[in-house]
Amino acid sequence: MMFDLAGSPSTVWIDLNKVDFTQGERVFSLSDGEIKHGDITHQFIPVAKAANE
Repeated sequence: MMFDLAGSPSTVWIDLNKVDFTQGERVFSLSDGEIKHGDITHQFIPVAKAANE
């Protein structure tokens, strides 16, 4: 999947064949403050669920 991020000067992509969708309800983010470019498949950061969920 290819797309543009608002804070990135170039096109980025995710190889959906490399993403493990079997883990259930895990949430991931790309909000680490770094500029993204190219293949970002392995740059997702796990996000902890809020305590009240």
